[in-house]
Amino acid sequence: MGFNRDHPSLLTLPGINIRIAKRNGETTGRNNMETNKQHVEQLLGQLAPEQLAAVVQLLEAMVDPVARSIANAPFEDEEINAATAAELDASHASIERGEGISHEEIMRQYGLTPRR
Repeated sequence: MGFNRDHPSLLTLPGINIRIAKRNGETTGRNNMETNKQHVEQLLGQLAPEQLAAVVQLLEAMVDPVARSIANAPFEDEEINAATAAELDASHASIERGEGISHEEIMRQYGLTPRR
């Protein structure tokens, strides 16, 4: 998910492109903002629960600068060399043998508690 760098008014989701259009030629102003909010509320009321969940994720990504940066980050396509592949295989095997450190243990070691 992310905003298209070449077309900033185009938001892309897997299999979906959303064009962010200007309404009545305006994108700012208090009256227009209230009209947009009312329109959004009407549209949200028409969505199925799974669609609403997708909209929530989209909105959270749009307002969270870190999520937006991650969404817009270039795909890392660096090739994995043979030595790195062997290290990854060894670490996966170690975890499968139960030799890894659990998330709970790391949280305890650093005095952290999960969010509730």
